[in-house]
Amino acid sequence: MRPKVLILTDWYVPGYKAGGPIQSIKNLVEHMSDVIDFSIVTGDRDLLDIKPYEVEMFDAFISHSNHRICYTTKSNRQAIIKREILSSDYSQVYLNSMFSVDFSLRPLGELLRKGGLNKVVLAPRGMLGAGAIAIKPIKKKLFLLAFKSLRIHTKIRIHSTDNSETIDIQKILGPKAEIVEIFNLPAKLSPRQPVELTDIPKFIFASRVSPKKNLDFAIRMLAKLNMPCQLEVYGAIDDHDYAERCKSIKRNLLKIEFHDPIKHETLMNEVAQCHFFILPTKNENFGHSIIEAMSLGVPVIISDQTPWTEIESSKAGRSLSLDSEDEWVNALMGCMNMSNDEYREMCRKSVEYVQQKLSINEICEQYLNLFRG
Repeated sequence: MRPKVLILTDWYVPGYKAGGPIQSIKNLVEHMSDVIDFSIVTGDRDLLDIKPYEVEMFDAFISHSNHRICYTTKSNRQAIIKREILSSDYSQVYLNSMFSVDFSLRPLGELLRKGGLNKVVLAPRGMLGAGAIAIKPIKKKLFLLAFKSLRIHTKIRIHSTDNSETIDIQKILGPKAEIVEIFNLPAKLSPRQPVELTDIPKFIFASRVSPKKNLDFAIRMLAKLNMPCQLEVYGAIDDHDYAERCKSIKRNLLKIEFHDPIKHETLMNEVAQCHFFILPTKNENFGHSIIEAMSLGVPVIISDQTPWTEIESSKAGRSLSLDSEDEWVNALMGCMNMSNDEYREMCRKSVEYVQQKLSINEICEQYLNLFRG
């Protein structure tokens, strides 16, 4: 029998500004909907948007060829979610966030009262990493205190996407939490032909503009080179004060273009036209944008706060400590001075790394087992 899975998530397609959380579910549905019946309950607008999506209807399920989606308005959201999570139709309820009030905290409270936590799978999405907890920590710590006091973590399963996230979860929730470790599924992308290196290499930062993603660090490191280079920035602005600080950093010979968020397919085209992807993130449980760049054959320069530290030994990019600015400057200088032959080899190894690291059939089987309960 095909498992019937209810997914609760703040944002979903046609949204794109929230980045990874949307892509995680989109990829899961694309890969697994032939063997799992997915129903998705989500919000009625994208991250930070005032206007709702232009969709067929709100507060009712819209059927697609292989899944169905309900875009909920604020006034009807909790009634719809309560109705769905208490339905006996679903074998599993998948919560796509740790701290979402509407799509995780309230549903958990309702299921705790009704005795239905045994069918919950919770994906923290990196929100239990030290870097994530440090941002607006008071509310998060108060919630986690209540979460553990009520022993919710012992009654549900928690989806981790790699060993480093598993360790983060264990540090916060302790040994009694049931953790299931399965990689996220990547988008279906084909490698591009490497663009030729030029006298002015083009870097791209494709992520939310927030302190966690550390754009200011990327700008400062590139500016330290004091050599002509270009940085394209694509991402929703979570923190406008932070964004203004980033824009005010002295750039020297660095040219920066700030762009509005764009749809995923268009963004992938932009990534493919750049020489290097840069993301000095403070914490990443998976990093869809990192894997997507490498899948396209675009080498990445990232912090060591991601699951992809092995790119160093695989020569598929650079994974660097945020504690050493000299290490970053030297790595970026190496990009500036790279020959086209060296660059093409790094592009090739980027694609090879993803293909070796992520076995799609094996990951799909693990998800099927997860949702079978």
